[in-house]
Amino acid sequence: MTGFFRARGLSRGFSLIELMVVVAIMGVLATIAIVSYKKYMRRARLTEGITFLMDVKMKQETYFSTYSQYVTTGAQLTDFYPPSTDFLGAGKEGGMAFWKWDCTAANLQPPFDGFCALGIVPSGEVLEGHAADGWVTHFQYLVQGWSPGGLANPGPPYIFRQGTRWWFALGRTFWDSNATEGVELRISNELITVAEAQFP
Repeated sequence: MTGFFRARGLSRGFSLIELMVVVAIMGVLATIAIVSYKKYMRRARLTEGITFLMDVKMKQETYFSTYSQYVTTGAQLTDFYPPSTDFLGAGKEGGMAFWKWDCTAANLQPPFDGFCALGIVPSGEVLEGHAADGWVTHFQYLVQGWSPGGLANPGPPYIFRQGTRWWFALGRTFWDSNATEGVELRISNELITVAEAQFP
């Protein structure tokens, strides 16, 4: 009988310190999981921009071989499309914008005439209930290129060789709600692959 009571006495619960250690460990593991998930989602989103810019690279050269000039979608380095005002949840994780244009419309104006001249179809998806708004993107894009009497060579960091026929394309997306932290993707006639730069 004495052995029975001794065994029951040893089967006590966890102490407060033990429980706090377990909770702390779970918190650390949850933090690591969340950070890893965000990194995974960001890398997945970058695939959209990289694919688009590689498409621009191929089609700019095809366009030049036909028309002896490159396509420009915006005259200023701030002329990204879609504009920031079109973003749903702009600057937030998962923020997106609609590509709103119709390449069959008459009298196309920038930036539509440039993207349509290249024959680029935005990657992404059509959101349920927003079919009339068009494709959805997580990136904003800008394309500039040489043409007779057109834009001047912008120089570094976009084009390093002066006196040549040139083009470059940018894609950018933001990670934070203030649109201050994100990534810029860049490709040009001088680059073989897409360059990636975090900002700020």
